[in-house]
Amino acid sequence: MTIYDKEGEEVEQVAMHEIKNKEEMHQLMVDKGFERKSDEEIKEAKEARRKLNEAAEEKKREEKKKRAEERLKIKEERDRLRPGGDGRSRQGRPHHHTIDKEELVRQRAEEGEKRKIKIATGEARGASRGEEL
Repeated sequence: MTIYDKEGEEVEQVAMHEIKNKEEMHQLMVDKGFERKSDEEIKEAKEARRKLNEAAEEKKREEKKKRAEERLKIKEERDRLRPGGDGRSRQGRPHHHTIDKEELVRQRAEEGEKRKIKIATGEARGASRGEEL
C-alpha cells in the first residue's frame, strides 16, 4: 500500500502482505493516521454508492431504449420512402424476408420464365432470337 500526503506526494510504502489478520490491519491504519468509520457510516456509504449505481444503470437503460426507438423510426421512414411506400420492392411485391420460402421460389421461377421470353423475342439486351439461358 502506498500512502500519500495531501499534496499527492508519496510518503510511505507499506507491505500489506506482512499483515496477518484484520486486527493488525486496522491497528496499522490507526497508527498511520487513518480514522475508522463506524459500521453505520460504512452502511450509509454503501447505500449511497448502490443508489448512484442504480441511477447510472437506469440512465444507461433509458439511453439504450431511446437509441433503439430512433433506429426503428429511421427504419420505418426509410421503408416508407421506398418505391411503393409500403415496404414493397420496386416490382410491387414484398421484400424476400417478408414472404415464405415457397413464395420466393415461385416468384424467382416466374422471373426466369419472363427472361426466357425476352431472350426468345429479342427484347433482352445483346441476345439473339431463340437463345436459351
